Amino acid sequence: MINKLPKFNDIPTLRKVINLEAELLSTIEEQTNADITPDEHVQFDELRKLVTDASRRAGTMMADIEELAKQCGDLAQIEYDFLFDKASHLLAIGYNVSDWRRDTSFYDLLAAEARFCTFVGIAQGKLPQESWFSLGRLLTIAGGKPALVSWSGSMFEYLMPLLVMPTYENSF
Repeated sequence: MINKLPKFNDIPTLRKVINLEAELLSTIEEQTNADITPDEHVQFDELRKLVTDASRRAGTMMADIEELAKQCGDLAQIEYDFLFDKASHLLAIGYNVSDWRRDTSFYDLLAAEARFCTFVGIAQGKLPQESWFSLGRLLTIAGGKPALVSWSGSMFEYLMPLLVMPTYENSF
C-alpha cells in the first residue's frame, strides 16, 4: 500500500496543475477519438472534466496566493518613526492616537516580542543597529542556568521569536 503512495517529488505544484489542461486535453481527445468502449468514453469525459476543473481551481488558488503575498508585502512596510525614541533607541509600547503622543513605556527586553520587532526593523533598514544593543538583557537563574528576564515570563515571550529568528549555540 505504501509503495502506491506518491513520492514527494511526484506531487505536482499548483503551477504544474494549472498547465495540466493544456498538456493533457489533446492526449485525452486523441484517446477519446480512438476505438474505445462506451464505458471508456465516459471515463475519458470524466477525466477531461476533472483535469479542466483542477486546472481552473489551481489557477484561482494561485491568484489568491499571489494576492495574499502582495498583501503581506504591503503589511510588512511598517513605519516605525512614530514609535521610535531616538534617545533610547527603543520602540514605545504604543501610541495614543487621540492625544497624538507616543506612550512613555518602551519595549526594552530581549526576551520578549520586542526582540523580533527590533530585528525586523533593523533588517528592513528602518531602525538603527543600536536598537538591538539597547534591548535589556536582564538575567535570572532558572534551573541553575542563566535565563533572560521577560515582562511576564510567559512562554509566548520566550518562544515566539525563536519560531522565526536564527539562534546560535552558547548565546542567549
